[in-house]
Amino acid sequence: MYILFICCVIIIILAIISGFLMFWKVPLPTLYSTNKNTSEMVSIIIPARNEAKRITPLLKSLQLQQGIRFETILIDDGSTDKTASIATSYGVKVVQNDRLKNGWIGKSAACWTGAKHANGDWLLFLDADTQLQTEKAYSRLP
Repeated sequence: MYILFICCVIIIILAIISGFLMFWKVPLPTLYSTNKNTSEMVSIIIPARNEAKRITPLLKSLQLQQGIRFETILIDDGSTDKTASIATSYGVKVVQNDRLKNGWIGKSAACWTGAKHANGDWLLFLDADTQLQTEKAYSRLP
């Protein structure tokens, strides 16, 4: 019985040591990041296909963002509605997905096209049916 107890203690000690060694470099998350480098630019890429009825709240919320340098790129993924013209009216750069020659091949192709056209230091992909809740929403991202 005593040997079993010693083995359990050794296993527990080894587990604690191995857990410490695995995670000692993992940064702890913070609630709000206050040291954003405002000189860096973010490319916000929105892959969109027939999102005319849903994209306006996102574009309005992006216009209100403070404390961030960003460009907004909408990848028109073969829309047959007014998605592109709505985005253009908000000053968004609209790029036609050049990968549609053989038919629609998925959202990831639109994301890739957006990444190729991006000029920012960081890429942020947003779906057209989302929106940022506050003017400082970006600054809350880690």
